[in-house]
Amino acid sequence: MGFAFNAIAVIDVKRGKTRNFMDAINELEKALTLNPDYLPALVNLGTAYFNIGQADIARDYFNQALSPTNDSLPDRVAAQEAKRKLHIVFTIRYKEQQLR
Repeated sequence: MGFAFNAIAVIDVKRGKTRNFMDAINELEKALTLNPDYLPALVNLGTAYFNIGQADIARDYFNQALSPTNDSLPDRVAAQEAKRKLHIVFTIRYKEQQLR
């Protein structure tokens, strides 16, 4: 069931059905309620928060997704995606500090 909420949130965002990502965040939080270790939902939730300007919250979700709880392909892919997105968050934070 967690997969279903994750899929709904991703499809809505990609189709432009979600104007401000809040619907996606709600669906992803439902997915995590059902399965707190579902790494694809953690990464997608981090992405949604990043897209609404909440980089610190996004970073927390990406960090949670760095350690797969099992060796499944979706978890390994999610962990790699989290690592890539964390790099983006840190790069942006570093550039912001340099501009101050």
